[in-house]
Amino acid sequence: MIRHDKGITAGAILPHGSTIPELAGDQEQLMAGLHRACLLAGAAISQCQPECILVITPHGMVLDDMFTVCLFSHASGSLDGENGGITGCYTIDTELSDYLWKELQSYGVPAASLVPDAGEEETQHMPLDWGALIPLWYCTRDCVVMPSIVLVTPCPSLTLQQHMDFGAAAARAAHTLGRRMAVIASSDWAHRHEESGPYGFHPAAAELDRRVVKAVKSNSLHELEELDEDLISDAAIDGLWPTTMLRGALAYEITHGTHFEHEFLHYDHPTYFGMLAATWKRSKQVAAQ
Repeated sequence: MIRHDKGITAGAILPHGSTIPELAGDQEQLMAGLHRACLLAGAAISQCQPECILVITPHGMVLDDMFTVCLFSHASGSLDGENGGITGCYTIDTELSDYLWKELQSYGVPAASLVPDAGEEETQHMPLDWGALIPLWYCTRDCVVMPSIVLVTPCPSLTLQQHMDFGAAAARAAHTLGRRMAVIASSDWAHRHEESGPYGFHPAAAELDRRVVKAVKSNSLHELEELDEDLISDAAIDGLWPTTMLRGALAYEITHGTHFEHEFLHYDHPTYFGMLAATWKRSKQVAAQ
């Protein structure tokens, strides 16, 4: 029987585009709605007082046939924009990260561990990319006590079921070690809304984002399994895999009687790619034990 005061206390889908004013430059007004939504999402995560945050970034160390779990002691990074920049330095929960990696091995989920150079375990930092740093900026800015993090990367060549299994393993690990953990799926969606963008225009972009928004708004993340492979490829997305890992973690909790309050906050494609923000907060309602 799991403890309902531990495990997944909150989850979120957050974008990693330049929504923060310091990074947005002359697009600040275009990004304003998403920025407000991300601030709300970050505040919701902070209110749940997680001891650690599992951040799933699609722009980390991506391997061809396995997930990655960072076993560095610290992670840090900075991003510069026309109006300034942001920085972040975080302690990695190495105990939980190592336990999660071993848990994945025991369940046959392929995962590689990222370790610092020998002799530099305490001083070498894992670099944080924008896929991790931007969501973490929103989710930790209101924290009274800074949570540690667990840093992982999905693997699009693996199945969605394996991404579900990863999320479930993360929830089990949090319960086993007695952590209150938030799960952040760093996710952007169709990248082909504008001809001027780096991927050009494709009509699949609007259709894919419409279906994603519908699934997230209705709290029906399982509908993302129904997205056609050609539609996914034509629209050029990175959000499916982190979001499926989040879904696996939430599903594990729900199966064990945890209830979540869901809120869809915002969607927009102010430039060539789609972004959205949504949260899941553990409710006070708990199933009978």
